[in-house]
Amino acid sequence: MNFDQWNGWKRAVVVNALGAVSGAVGFASAGVKLSPQYCVPIAVFALAYLNLMFLIVLPRSLAAKAGGKPRVAALTLLVDVVQERPLLVLLVVLQLVGVSRSATAAVTFFQLSGGEYVRGLPNASAVGFRMVAMSVVMTVVAGVWLASAIGLWNRRSWAWWLALMLNGLAASVTGVLQLLDWHSYLLDSRAITAVVLLLLPTVRRTVLAASDATRSVHTPVNC
Repeated sequence: MNFDQWNGWKRAVVVNALGAVSGAVGFASAGVKLSPQYCVPIAVFALAYLNLMFLIVLPRSLAAKAGGKPRVAALTLLVDVVQERPLLVLLVVLQLVGVSRSATAAVTFFQLSGGEYVRGLPNASAVGFRMVAMSVVMTVVAGVWLASAIGLWNRRSWAWWLALMLNGLAASVTGVLQLLDWHSYLLDSRAITAVVLLLLPTVRRTVLAASDATRSVHTPVNC
């Protein structure tokens, strides 16, 4: 079956599965082993780029071709996508930073659970179990951040509220920590920036109005 004729879900599954496997093989076979704080963000944003090109830019190119329009370079279409809703693109990028942070913590906890230091502790099994549990928790947190990013891109109202809650919580916690320790910079500037963007009237109208329009289309009218 032709990939260009697949629906969005099939394309998304194939693109992300192939991207994840390719990334894992690439990192595993690399001569220099990168720490999670480098390889996880690279993997997150590489997958995001693949999704952008294959799930958003490619359909536009195919639609233009089907309509008999002159061929447009993929880079030009990518720039058009960003220019159409730059604030929303920036918000999605900020949410993906949250994904990469949480996923990095999850991988780090999992690696430490079987590390030499933990194995040398007298209560190694208990400490290892807690670290694995923390890894699972951070994986779930990364999934929540990812859901907010995808929902924002699709302009869903629940994603706006979820993103506001996540970033508001992160900004509040780091703000309290900053008040307790003036000698260190602890503020989460990414979360603060995201909260400001989310509260902008333009962004709120873009996300919430589009979500209301989608609901009205799918809601049957009672006569």
